[in-house]
Amino acid sequence: YYSTLLKNGGSVSLQEAATRLCRPDNHYTNYQRLLSLWSDVFGVQAITVRRFDRTFLHRGSIIDDFLQILQIDTQALSDLSTDSKYNESLTPIGQALLRQINRLAKNHPQLVQECNWQQSRAALFKAFAGRGQQLPRALAEQLQQSFDTGNEAVRQCWFPDQETLFSQTFDDAGEDIISVDQDQALGDLL
Repeated sequence: YYSTLLKNGGSVSLQEAATRLCRPDNHYTNYQRLLSLWSDVFGVQAITVRRFDRTFLHRGSIIDDFLQILQIDTQALSDLSTDSKYNESLTPIGQALLRQINRLAKNHPQLVQECNWQQSRAALFKAFAGRGQQLPRALAEQLQQSFDTGNEAVRQCWFPDQETLFSQTFDDAGEDIISVDQDQALGDLL
């Protein structure tokens, strides 16, 4: 989500974006609430819930998974390439660069018109595709805890055969965060 926010012109830090977005009252991140809204309109029996995790998706692809649910043979669709990746995350340095570029564009809109903005952004997206910045462990755990009750209700209703809906362990998240000085240096350089 954070890389997409930046790709759409956002310029806030990951921590700011996460604390604004990851709230139990936001149905975008509260799966219990989201599924309840859909169920209220279409009925529980009309909904097929899937986990967006490559280990649970058919051939590790959301496209292949969707086509399998629809019972469409991907081999019969010779023109359809399901191996391409779209809207990939950006590495922490890519995110920092784009965040600073977005700030520059907001403060100096004439620069966007003077340079080949879209081509430059596309090159950045390609050059810095990869795993994005992670939240510091303490903040990640705090945000996750606010969803534990709702996620357990989703697991019980939709995935009773799974032990957990999401991993409750966090790696050494936040170790790849660039410092405030490094972020400022990128802004100064631009």
